[in-house]
Amino acid sequence: MVFAVYLSNRSPTKTVWDKTKQEALSGRKPCTVHLRVFESVATFHILDKKIGKRDDKIEKFIFVGYDQSSKGYKLYNPDNNKIVMT
Repeated sequence: MVFAVYLSNRSPTKTVWDKTKQEALSGRKPCTVHLRVFESVATFHILDKKIGKRDDKIEKFIFVGYDQSSKGYKLYNPDNNKIVMT
């Protein structure tokens, strides 16, 4: 629910003359570079020291949302059913 409001404040609307709500309040356009497509394939670089030189250091995940407590992403690994915050 929190993310729906976050996106709504960064989407253009006719009530404030084709500006975003955040732009109408602050006077500058919001940054949307960090937004990602839901359920898209994401890669996660493993920083674990237990991995050997020839082992894969990247795992494939599915983007499922944003972390509410930090500026991170929630990624789901379908192989082991784990959710990772990045």
